[in-house]
Amino acid sequence: MRSRSSTRIWRQAASLSAISRTRAPALLTCLGVLVLGLASCAATPPNPADTPAFSGPWAQELKAAYDRSTNQLARGILRDGVITESEIAEIKNQQVSCLEGLGFTVFELNTDGSANIRPPQEPGDSVDEITNRSREGQTQCEAETNWSTVAFLYSEMRRNPENQDGALLMANCLVEAGLEPQGYTADQYMADLETGVFLPYLENQETPEGQKFKACNMDPLHLKHGS
Repeated sequence: MRSRSSTRIWRQAASLSAISRTRAPALLTCLGVLVLGLASCAATPPNPADTPAFSGPWAQELKAAYDRSTNQLARGILRDGVITESEIAEIKNQQVSCLEGLGFTVFELNTDGSANIRPPQEPGDSVDEITNRSREGQTQCEAETNWSTVAFLYSEMRRNPENQDGALLMANCLVEAGLEPQGYTADQYMADLETGVFLPYLENQETPEGQKFKACNMDPLHLKHGS
């Protein structure tokens, strides 16, 4: 079941062509939240006894992220329950360095899950070969850095500090924006999310409706944080 606290459309980077251009808010190959908790073979397995006593609205998510993270930088960032801009920049640099070490060109990498990345290519490569190479490289680097786990929490904690019902926040924002009628509910939003009702907004972001949806998706409480 999809968690209702984090129900924006969130994109995990992937490459389906020579350059993976994925800048629309929070969508790529699937809808919903994708936080990769992959373990690196070379990393030291987490010790449950070492888990801090997290508190606050995001305590449960922080604990889960900490327990599944194997990268020492990621665990250090999560340990105090606060993810700063300088910390997210540091782990982003680690992810970029890993990708570049595998031959990727990284044009853009954002905490909302969007990215613009070119995987290494050889003459005559098929689309499937490029796609698989991109997926494998990103999976390898995620396992080493836990970037997506930390980036997702950083983005969501800024977007929804009190960890309120994300579906309700989105439903209310869409009504305020005039994209849905009065009385539109969180359950209706969840159903629409599952069936792809919002894809036209994401595919046509330069339209007035697309801009309104993007604004709600990124900042339903109008807190004016960047991604």
